[in-house]
Amino acid sequence: MKRIPKEKEQEKIEKIEDQTRMVKAAMEMGFTTKKDICKSANIEMWELNGLFKEDKDLHAMFNVRRRSLVDMAADNMTSIVKDPDHPNNFAATKYVLQKYKSDLDEVLESHEVNPLEIDVPSGNGSTKPVIIRFGKPDKK
Repeated sequence: MKRIPKEKEQEKIEKIEDQTRMVKAAMEMGFTTKKDICKSANIEMWELNGLFKEDKDLHAMFNVRRRSLVDMAADNMTSIVKDPDHPNNFAATKYVLQKYKSDLDEVLESHEVNPLEIDVPSGNGSTKPVIIRFGKPDKK
C-alpha cells in the first residue's frame, strides 16, 4: 500500500481547517443556505457536506441558524395573521390555513363517508333550523 507523505496529510488538514473557518465566517455573516455558504466560502457543495459529516459542531451551528431563521419567519407570519389591517393579512391567513392542519380538518376527514350536519337555530323566528352540511356534495 502506498503511503501518503506527511506533507500532503498536513496540507489536507490545513485545507479542511481553512474551509471550516470560511464556512463559520459565512454563517456568521448571515448566510443560511448551503448554496450561499458554499459561494461565500468558495467551496463545492460536496466539500461542505463532507465538513458537516466530519465536524458535528459545525453542522449543529448550521442547523441552529436555519432553525432560528424558520422561527423568525413563523413569528413574522403570526404577526401578519394577527393584524387584520396588514395588507397581506388575507394572503398570510390563507397560506396558514392551507399549509397547516387544524382540529376541524380531522373532524371533517373522519366524517367524509357520512357527511357532518350541524343544526343552527335560525335567528328570524322561523321554526325551521338552518342545516350546515360538511362533506362531499351529493351527485345528482
